[in-house]
Amino acid sequence: MVNKDNGSLERIPLRQIAIRPSQLPAICSDPIEDMPEKVFPLWTSCIDGQQVYALAAFQDHLWCITSGGILRWMWGKTQHYTWFGSEHGLHGTRFDWMVVDGQGNPWVAGRTSGAGYWDGKTWQYLSAKNGFTSTQIFCLAVDHSGKVWIVSDKGVGIVKHQNGRYKWEVIDISSAGLPDYRISCLGFDDQNRLILGTPWGLFLQTSNVTTWRRYTISDGLPCNQVTAIHHLLNDEMLIGTSSGLARVSKNGTTRINDIRHSVKSIVANPSNGELWILTSRALWRLNGITLEKTVDPLFEKVGRILSINCANGTLWIGSEAGLIKHEKGFAYIRTPGIRDLPEGEITNLVIDPQNNIWVGNSKGLWVHGGREWQCYQTNNQLISPISNISCIQPTPDSSMWIGSWQKGHEGGMRLFRYGAEIPHQLFGGIETVDKIAIGCDGNLVIATGDLIVRQAGEIQKTLATPDPTCLVNCMLIDHAGLLWCGMKSGLYVQIKDGWLQMKGQVQIYNLVEDVNGVIWAGTDDGLFHVGDNSLIPVGVDLPSRQVQALCLSETALWVGTSIGLVRMCNRDCQTWNVTNSGLAGNSIYTLALEENRVLWIGTNMGLSKLDIHTL
Repeated sequence: MVNKDNGSLERIPLRQIAIRPSQLPAICSDPIEDMPEKVFPLWTSCIDGQQVYALAAFQDHLWCITSGGILRWMWGKTQHYTWFGSEHGLHGTRFDWMVVDGQGNPWVAGRTSGAGYWDGKTWQYLSAKNGFTSTQIFCLAVDHSGKVWIVSDKGVGIVKHQNGRYKWEVIDISSAGLPDYRISCLGFDDQNRLILGTPWGLFLQTSNVTTWRRYTISDGLPCNQVTAIHHLLNDEMLIGTSSGLARVSKNGTTRINDIRHSVKSIVANPSNGELWILTSRALWRLNGITLEKTVDPLFEKVGRILSINCANGTLWIGSEAGLIKHEKGFAYIRTPGIRDLPEGEITNLVIDPQNNIWVGNSKGLWVHGGREWQCYQTNNQLISPISNISCIQPTPDSSMWIGSWQKGHEGGMRLFRYGAEIPHQLFGGIETVDKIAIGCDGNLVIATGDLIVRQAGEIQKTLATPDPTCLVNCMLIDHAGLLWCGMKSGLYVQIKDGWLQMKGQVQIYNLVEDVNGVIWAGTDDGLFHVGDNSLIPVGVDLPSRQVQALCLSETALWVGTSIGLVRMCNRDCQTWNVTNSGLAGNSIYTLALEENRVLWIGTNMGLSKLDIHTL
C-alpha cells in the first residue's frame, strides 16, 4: 500500500475490519504449530480452514477435514497442531471422508481425489500397485476390527496389509442385486457383517453371508435413500435417511417422527450411552428413549453444524466457524492456525504495483499486504458489504477498482485506495460489472451487460458489445491502445465505432499480450495466438482443451487449464496437477505473477503459490 505520510511505496499492514469466527472467545490458548516437511517444497497453499467438514479421533489426536486441508490437533496437556495441505502430498485440499484405522493411522478420501493415509511421515495414496484403480469413491468406513473399507465405482472393498503393503480387495456383493455401487454409507453388525446404505434401501448381510435382507419405504423406512447407519445392541439399528430417522430391529421398523429432515451422521458417546444425531437442520440428543433437539446460543454465532464425532467422552462438533467441544456444556474452540485466508473458488487474482495480493470471489475480498491476510468486511474499510466480485483492476495511481455482478449497494463499481474503500461519483448508472480494463493513459473501460463504457476524465462514451447475446469474458487493451473483447462467440477488436471479429469461432476465456505484441488467447478449444485477423492454434500438448487462465513470466507462458497447470517454454511443456504438485485444485481460474519469482494460482479449491525462480 502507499504510505500517505511520505508518499513512498511500501507495504503497510491492513487493519482487521470485522469480527471474524477466529475472533470468537475460545476456551483454550493458542497451541503450538508443528511444521511437517513438504513433499513439494516449492508449493504453498493459502486457504482458510475454519470450516470443519468431517472429524475422526484416536486417543488424544483429533483429525479434521477443513476447508483448507487436514488439521491434526493434539488436545492433551501440551496442545500441538499440524496443518497438511496439498504441498504435503495430499491430492488437493478438499475431502469428503476421514476415518482412523485400528493402528491409529488416519485415512482420507475424496469423491474424485482418491484414497490415502498418513504413514507418520507423509501422505501415501492407494494406486494400481495396491489393487486400487478407481476414479470415483462413494464411501469410506472402518469396521469393528479396525480395517478400512472403500466403496468405489469398481466395487466394495476392504484394505488389508499384506507383505508390507496395503491391498484393496473387492468383496462380492452381487447377490444383493444392486444396480451399481453407489453406496452412500456402510455399517457393521456385532459379527462384523456388512450393512449397506443405498439409494434403493438398506441391505443387511445375513448369517449365510451370500444372502441379504432388504428394508425399504414399504418396510417402514422414511424413504429409500439411506444416509447414515448406527448399529445398536441386539441387532437393533438407527437408520438415517434423506427424509428422517428410523429404528430397525427384529420386531420391525419404527419411524422416529420428531426428525423429518435428512440425517447426516449418528455417533455414540460410550461414556454415558448418549447418541447424537446430526441432520441438515439441527443437532439432536437421544438418551435412552428421550429425544431432544439441542439448542445453544453458541450455534447462532458459528453458522451451520457440518460434522460430529465422539472421543474419550467428549463430543466434537465441526462448524462453519471452527470447532465446538461438548462435555458439560458447549464451548467454542478456535480452529488452530486460522489467519483469515481466502476461501472458496478463487476466480479473481491481481497483484498491485506494491506487490499486495488482491483476491476476490463470490464470498468476498481479501488482501495480503506482506505480513498477513486480511478479509474485507463491513466496517471502517468498506462503505457497504461487497460480494460476487467479477473483476479486480489496479490503476497507475495505486488505486484499485473492484467490479461486482451484485446489484444494489453490495455491488457495482467500488474504488479502493490506501487499503480502504473511498466514495466516488463515476459510473453511477452501472448496476453490475462484468469486466474492467485500463489503458496506458489510465482511462477505464467497463463491460456491463450488452454495453462497453469508456471513461476518459469527465467524458463517458458508450458502445454496444460485439455480441449482445452473451457477456464479455475478458478484455485487453494492447500496447497500441486497441480494445479486445473475448466472448462466447469469439474474439473481437474495436475498430473506430465498430468491431472486427477474428476468424475462428471459439469461446475466449483469457487474453494476454507478450513483449513482442503477440496476443495469446485461452479458449474452450485450446491455446491460440492472433495473426492476420485470425485465431491460430498453438500446437502444444495440454492436459485439457479448456484453457481458462494465462500469465507471462520472463521465460515462460503459464497456462491454466480445467485439469492442471502448464509451463510452456519454446513449445516445451511441464504440467502439474494435484497428484504431482502442491496445487490446491486441478481447475485453474486465474494466475498472477509477483516480482517474476512467485506464481499465484487461483483454483476451484482455493489459492496456491509456486516459487518459480528456481525452476
